[in-house]
Amino acid sequence: MDAESLLNNLTRRGFRLTLSDDRERIVVEPGAKLTDEDCELIKSHKPELLPLLLGAKAGNGKVNSGTPARGGRSNRTISTITSAGPRPYAAGTRR
Repeated sequence: MDAESLLNNLTRRGFRLTLSDDRERIVVEPGAKLTDEDCELIKSHKPELLPLLLGAKAGNGKVNSGTPARGGRSNRTISTITSAGPRPYAAGTRR
């Protein structure tokens, strides 16, 4: 999967990807719904995703709007993966 396909896949699944203020990190909403596989894919494609997101931001002021999170928002910043809170634990997942 290339970076553009990944971005389209995440957007279709209801995630919103934006750039942090310093434009070096990717923020994903709702972060609590990201799987470990999603995080690994985002990290591995980060160099290709940054220009895509930067280009979208420069073009219209919006970055891949997707479906907005409902209720309480939980962001996830992709650099070394930090979270706005602990990720929910599901049986059979690694911690």
